[in-house]
Amino acid sequence: MATTVVGKVKRVATLGSSGHKLMEFEGTDFNIAINRRQAEQLGSCFDGLPGKTVQIKGKISKYNESCKLRSTLHLN
Repeated sequence: MATTVVGKVKRVATLGSSGHKLMEFEGTDFNIAINRRQAEQLGSCFDGLPGKTVQIKGKISKYNESCKLRSTLHLN
């Protein structure tokens, strides 16, 4: 199932030494996990994201018994 998520970024954290990123949104508990490979391709753009609105498109899939959004990140 494909979907689009739009929200204002509260913070972006790097998850330990894995290099994966976790994007948290204002006003919701919804988070987006961004794998290390995609994070590396996007480079330092994460530094300026808090406070900005982003649009994330992707397919919902199951990973380790929970839902995951396989995404492509677009800045508004």
